[in-house]
Amino acid sequence: MRLERNLSQAEVAKRAGLDRTTIVKLEAGRAATLLTTVQVLRAIGKLDVLNAFHEEPQPTPYQLVEQQAKYQVRQRKRASRHKAAMVPPKPRKSTW
Repeated sequence: MRLERNLSQAEVAKRAGLDRTTIVKLEAGRAATLLTTVQVLRAIGKLDVLNAFHEEPQPTPYQLVEQQAKYQVRQRKRASRHKAAMVPPKPRKSTW
């Protein structure tokens, strides 16, 4: 990334506030602290590389089921239609 930006190790070290040997070690794959890595990435304008480490947490399947159950409970309840009560037929007037 440093070479893509056409920067020397000394220039990156100066921008990052580090020693040039630190940049040499970092490029050689030797252990570096997270702070050093962030300083170098910021110096070469590639700090956005770290965005891959920040993902929004996805709900678990269990959480989705819980959310769906809560949604169903909150749904508006509608009254059922009242069926007309069965009224017995009126007795006919007797002709007797």
